[in-house]
Amino acid sequence: MARAIVNTIRLTPGDVMTDLAESAVAIDAANGMRVVVAARAEHVAIRISNTHASPHQVTSPGIAGTGNSRGQYGAAGPGGSNPVEPDFVSTAIAASTGVRWLSLPARFFRSADNSYWLNFEALHAGSIVALEFS
Repeated sequence: MARAIVNTIRLTPGDVMTDLAESAVAIDAANGMRVVVAARAEHVAIRISNTHASPHQVTSPGIAGTGNSRGQYGAAGPGGSNPVEPDFVSTAIAASTGVRWLSLPARFFRSADNSYWLNFEALHAGSIVALEFS
């Protein structure tokens, strides 16, 4: 099944916003989520809550072909290999009422579909909202 989509909310200079939690959507832990960026923003902040009784982590999988760029200079390791960057894994989001803000490194941005992919642990329940700004 396809990943559920979360569209970012664009914050422009001079905007005033209330609580973003009001715009949040439920997490689809089984299929993962796609945070779709409307325009190539300089910054994307993702707010994730956890309402499950256990703490949970969120993972953004590494993208094939975005390996360690040092390999082109021969300093990447045995044989000058170009290993894939490790997945981004958040610190645990506290049980029941936890909230975590994520700002993923640019190397996790998937330009083919203008998005960041997020994977959730089984039983992770809560909500997600994303904000983009320059």
